Amino acid sequence: MLNKKQSSEVDKTGKQPFIKRGFFRYGLPAVLPVITAVCTAVAALNEAPVRIYWSAGVVVTIAASTFISVFKERAAAHATQLAIDAKASLTEALLSQWQPLMRAVLNVTAAKSLTDKEKALNGLFEVTLGLGSTMFSENSEKDRKTRATLYLFEDDPEKNDDLHRECTRGRSGAPNLPLVITRSMQNRKSVDVERDTATIDVALGEDAILVKSAAGHESTKENKFGFESGILVPVQTKDFKFGLFLVDSNQEASFSDNDKDHVILMASALGAGLADVATYKAVSHSTATQPARDAHIAHSNNNVPSARISEEETKPVAKPSNANVKE
Repeated sequence: MLNKKQSSEVDKTGKQPFIKRGFFRYGLPAVLPVITAVCTAVAALNEAPVRIYWSAGVVVTIAASTFISVFKERAAAHATQLAIDAKASLTEALLSQWQPLMRAVLNVTAAKSLTDKEKALNGLFEVTLGLGSTMFSENSEKDRKTRATLYLFEDDPEKNDDLHRECTRGRSGAPNLPLVITRSMQNRKSVDVERDTATIDVALGEDAILVKSAAGHESTKENKFGFESGILVPVQTKDFKFGLFLVDSNQEASFSDNDKDHVILMASALGAGLADVATYKAVSHSTATQPARDAHIAHSNNNVPSARISEEETKPVAKPSNANVKE
């Protein structure tokens, strides 16, 4: 028998309950048919009084097998219903949480001027970072606090891939993330350069990174910024690379693969808004410079000498006659 200490250890590990559940779930259904066969065989070999008892054993085992089958079917149906209810609840929660984000993206795309688009884009930043800094800390331990941060390239990343902190939302009291993430080695420790380089590589790549422990990834090791786990997602579209979206926590292993999918969706919304503004700027610049370009082409054409030569210029010069030559 288990003493009190051993019993508490079994309760914490869950091994003893698993053995019990495993026997009733897998062992008993396998044993009952064997018992039924044995009872049937013994009943056939014995006299009438003894045969009755063995026959009764057959009936009991068959009834037990039937009960277990019915119980399993009901348990499966109950589990299926629970899964359906959980999925419906999750869908409802997601719709309520993501609706403001989708509306913010639509506000950017529906804006008619660059000023309105940039204003709507700032609103998208606020909604996205607000969502990223709160949704993962809800229904969790009180001391788990999350933070969301957006980094953007200020220039074409092929020319300058420094990441600049655009905005951050979330837990207060923790050290702020760096204003600039750069590969520059000037007056910096090698470990800091390696960490920043790994972070920039994530922003330039295509894969989201789930960091369960800050010490376990190149982009977060030996950080002094108050986070122990996080999710890093590049903000980009097919044609543009904009930067990096980071959600972090002050506890290790605070995020799951499902959480990573949610952060990817947030980063996609940010990428859609940024791409819309960038495309609008490119089109506006092209439209604004077209008249000047046309005028330059016309001016150049006016200064090109005509290719046509007049008939007088092509008329051959007459040679002087001998009669006009004085001796």
